[in-house]
Amino acid sequence: EAFACATHLLEAPEIAWDQLGYYQITPARYESAPVLAARTGYTGEDGLELYISAEAGVRLWRDLLETGGKRTGPIGLGARDTLRLEAGMPLYGNDIDETTDPYCAGLGFAVKLDKEAPFPGKERLREIKEAGPGQKLCGFIVQSRRIARGGMEIFSGADRVGRITSGAPSPTVQQPIAMGYLDCPYLELLAAGQAPDPEVDVRGKREKLKLEHLPFFSRKRKKTV
Repeated sequence: EAFACATHLLEAPEIAWDQLGYYQITPARYESAPVLAARTGYTGEDGLELYISAEAGVRLWRDLLETGGKRTGPIGLGARDTLRLEAGMPLYGNDIDETTDPYCAGLGFAVKLDKEAPFPGKERLREIKEAGPGQKLCGFIVQSRRIARGGMEIFSGADRVGRITSGAPSPTVQQPIAMGYLDCPYLELLAAGQAPDPEVDVRGKREKLKLEHLPFFSRKRKKTV
């Protein structure tokens, strides 16, 4: 819907809309104003991020709402955060930070250790990859209606085995979902049936967690408008 509404109002893209791939960007025009239209975003949804002057942006915003009618409306950061969590996208400051390595966060695909050119941290990352990370970012479905929030600790029996980094109620899954880190030695024991299932401490009460492959939900992106 968002893609269709935006492309209905934008003209003269250098890359045809039906050829614009995910994470590509093209110059276009709205009325007489230049626009950069990027098929990007951090919600897991298929749409466009638009870069335009403030003056023309006000008119474009109003036109987008009018074009979409009842199908469109403004949303806030809470909705954005729920969508990116359902899509299994780690958020900097929550799920990843300067202490996180890409392999424990499931972002190893972004590291190219076979590049000839050196880059900061290359050898240390090679060591981490060869040794294996100490923790792994995992998805969870809380087996109750209570929300597991960032910073809450995860236990297996009496042992602390991880922590929650993000959590929210999920309209799609219709249960509370969360992401967080579990110690890799615990994951090995759990897979072998030699450790109790994980539980999260929600304000002094343990709630059972079900491990879930990320993403919780994936929207199929269309090739054409």
